[in-house]
Amino acid sequence: MPRKQGERMKFAYGTGKRDFIELCLREVNREGYCGTSLKNVSWNRIVEDMKNKYNKDIDQKQLKNQWDYLKRLYSAWRVLETKTGHGFNPETGTFDWPDHVWDDIMKARANLVYLFSFNY
Repeated sequence: MPRKQGERMKFAYGTGKRDFIELCLREVNREGYCGTSLKNVSWNRIVEDMKNKYNKDIDQKQLKNQWDYLKRLYSAWRVLETKTGHGFNPETGTFDWPDHVWDDIMKARANLVYLFSFNY
């Protein structure tokens, strides 16, 4: 089936995000990093693999944006995960802090509200 021009990949649906992460891990192990990102040869392989698997119009810029978003999300997650006194409850899938602690976190780290309010 031919790829439709302009039909872009949506990472919030299906297995796209997981596949993207697995491809990035493969390329990091294969080629390494170039600064804080992947090497061009790695991006080219990931673009081709994602295009072939999902039959969508995907470019390196869209994938790099997803890479940057996931890095920011991971950094925010680590802040929450390493906060002492409470933590992540795997049974409920939430952090078990009282409201006043959440208020303090949100005041100190406004970027957390932004990161966790969007699902790319």
